Amino acid sequence: MDYNTFFTREVPELLSKLDNMAVARWGSMKVDEMLDHLLAGIAISLKDVDRKITTPEDKLPAFRQFLMSDRPFGKNLPKPAAFDDYPKKNGDINTKKMQLMKEVMNMLSYFEKHPDHSAIHSSFGRLNVTGWKHLHKKHFTHHFNQFGVLKNN
Repeated sequence: MDYNTFFTREVPELLSKLDNMAVARWGSMKVDEMLDHLLAGIAISLKDVDRKITTPEDKLPAFRQFLMSDRPFGKNLPKPAAFDDYPKKNGDINTKKMQLMKEVMNMLSYFEKHPDHSAIHSSFGRLNVTGWKHLHKKHFTHHFNQFGVLKNN
């Protein structure tokens, strides 16, 4: 499945399965916090700011190789500190789901209009558009698994 199909078809379907009562299978996030977290991730990918890379330079190739693989993120990983720079959104869960889809569509449009865009991720270093799309797909999948809306994992 290509990235655009995942984000435009799969993500809305998976979001529709989330409600306030969903309980995380691991971690301490609630659904609305997870949605804020995904929104922050998109914002990070769209703005090329000077961000500290916390992974040692000699480890970056292995981190990027993992990122671009189909291996999932581990459970209970700490979130990068950069996510704390983004305020939580106001509104109920349905408002946040609509906001997330709006930002997903903005991201896809931005990446299409700026194919040479790159930005720094604190764990994976500078990523191009393909790297960011893959990271977002892996990240969204991780959190959809966390809240049990993907039944195969």
